[in-house]
Amino acid sequence: MISNIILKSLTTTLKYIRIFARENKEFMFNEDIEDFINFCYLLPANNYGTRIQNRIINKLGLIKTARKNEADCIHEVADIYIEIKTSIIDDDKLNNKLNIANIMEWQPYTYYIVVFDMRDNKFEKYFFVLTQFDMKEEIYILNNVRNTHNQNLDKEHHSNLSKKFEIKIDSNDWKRWCELYRCKTFEDML
Repeated sequence: MISNIILKSLTTTLKYIRIFARENKEFMFNEDIEDFINFCYLLPANNYGTRIQNRIINKLGLIKTARKNEADCIHEVADIYIEIKTSIIDDDKLNNKLNIANIMEWQPYTYYIVVFDMRDNKFEKYFFVLTQFDMKEEIYILNNVRNTHNQNLDKEHHSNLSKKFEIKIDSNDWKRWCELYRCKTFEDML
């Protein structure tokens, strides 16, 4: 059993890491990707996605967009709008799948989906690139696509509801994605 002193120490350390991360938005951007992801893993799930997304934008030289309901960034040379989705997979049985939310299939976006698999003390990176057409096909193929919660309430604009789906790691859908959309390196996403 873990002692109360150890738990308090861990809790305090985690609290300070999260405070520091809030105040230092680019902390660890220049570190090895595995160290960076291990750091992000300590953050709340709703914080690490944006931090990873910002590092990707920074490292690939993309231009971050400022407006809400717009793509995350722009590839200026290719003149494409890019939506970045990230996921960290771990040994937790609840977190052994890729979860993608806020897919706006009607928008002319290219999707960069970045997955870090940390199961079984390993570190494997998956980089996927899907065009708008690819994403529409996937929404059609996958049988667990749902509308996002907030937009389920808005039945008047049903055609423009953003979608979400999940893909279990090592499933047939996951293997198909690896075959069709996976890039070998981070830079290959461009």
